[in-house]
Amino acid sequence: MDIIEIKSHSKNYKVVFDTQLTNLQHYVIDLSCVFLIDKKVLYLYEKHFFNHIPQSQVIAIDALEENKDYYAIGKLYPLLTGLSAKKNLTIIAIGGGIIQDIAGFIASVLYRGIRWIFIPTTLLAQADSCIGAKTSINFGTYKNLLGTFWAPDEVWLSTAFLDTLSTKDFYSGIGEIVKLFLIDGEASLCKIADMATLSEKDLRNNMVELLKQALLIKKRFIEVDEYDKGVRNILNFGHCIGHAIESVSGYTIPHGQAVTLGMIWANIVSTKLNLLTEKKQIAIYNTYLKKAHTISKNEISFTAEQIIDAMKKDKKREGEGLAIILMDDHGSFKHMKDVKASVITETIGIFFHTIHF
Repeated sequence: MDIIEIKSHSKNYKVVFDTQLTNLQHYVIDLSCVFLIDKKVLYLYEKHFFNHIPQSQVIAIDALEENKDYYAIGKLYPLLTGLSAKKNLTIIAIGGGIIQDIAGFIASVLYRGIRWIFIPTTLLAQADSCIGAKTSINFGTYKNLLGTFWAPDEVWLSTAFLDTLSTKDFYSGIGEIVKLFLIDGEASLCKIADMATLSEKDLRNNMVELLKQALLIKKRFIEVDEYDKGVRNILNFGHCIGHAIESVSGYTIPHGQAVTLGMIWANIVSTKLNLLTEKKQIAIYNTYLKKAHTISKNEISFTAEQIIDAMKKDKKREGEGLAIILMDDHGSFKHMKDVKASVITETIGIFFHTIHF
């Protein structure tokens, strides 16, 4: 089994590549464990992975943004505190990023911190969010406004779950992989250029190696800046605008796809602000980003005003301007905290033209 070890301030943990989830059986017979599972994943894989888990140990929920809300999560506490296990309780979270955020947040605050194990089932979660110790939940109309840093005790990674991912959700994960490789620089960019020529089938067949590379890139950032005070902010490339696109779409555009669109638009903003030449911005799009999104023209309908309003709610915003991570001509990234809203208005037409070209 391949293992990646992650150092964290709260606790060190391992990512274990385990296709058959051989560790699962040990926890099934442990009555101090509760399984928080995405209902869809439970339906798809109950007979393959989860048929031995007693119903009394399962809490199945729909992986929807509204269930990641502060008040919705509050309804889970009576179920958990009603169990005989207290401080010795272990939550085993099985699903994508929404399930991860719910479980991680609960584990960080319940009894002032309990064990939790994460089994990511989406490419997005496997390639990126499964490490880093962040938990984030929504509050009203504000996405990811509340959160903590609480690392999982273990991550078990099985690419078997990717077999049932739709093309849109699969490329949602590819978007985050592309982001990490772009941030890593020239050596990784060569590998991404090769990815752009691969079919979805070929990408799936090479997924274990791609996941290892992506996680090792992220590991370098989170181990030196776990609490997001400096260099880790660069990992938000594409997210500032991407979260806004995700929000105004009513979450019909998956997170990773929104991030890819956010990277495309951020690079157009960089060109507008003379950080990135138009030639390089177009080359980055054609070589690395074009293949990473599958969103059609009919799926995108919003105004600059809607995007600006959503960006103003970004928790990373510090002043009157908008916060955006921008790339420059040298491949470096800058955390810009005071971008004028007018720049979004002036670049929306170029953005639409670029992705619909």
